[in-house]
Amino acid sequence: MKVLIFISIKNIGINEMKSTPDQAIYDFSNAIYKLTKINFDKANQPLEKANFLFECVIQLNDLKMLAGCVSFFNQTIEYSLDDEKYTFWLVETPEPTAKFQFLDYLTKEITVIFYNLNLDNCER
Repeated sequence: MKVLIFISIKNIGINEMKSTPDQAIYDFSNAIYKLTKINFDKANQPLEKANFLFECVIQLNDLKMLAGCVSFFNQTIEYSLDDEKYTFWLVETPEPTAKFQFLDYLTKEITVIFYNLNLDNCER
């Protein structure tokens, strides 16, 4: 006997769906996160925030097939692309173990870098 169970999204606390362009950027962020996590798992490395974000930015650059440069400094990661510099502050970055917060952060930063949309009006 098969039993079908229907679950309302509102009942399980899932956020509303993002608009199509936002969802595409979020999906891209998720792909970056998954690929980076696979690499960390294969190397048996802990998900340390600075190294994980650094590798995510490298993965971002590789997937976009760009000639950007990623540099790690004391509390920042700098991404240089076409005479522009973008700074990722580690104090603002969620822990990679907090997957959904990390994905939201990465999505926001990708939106700023590639779509010139500064949703929170922060200087970068």
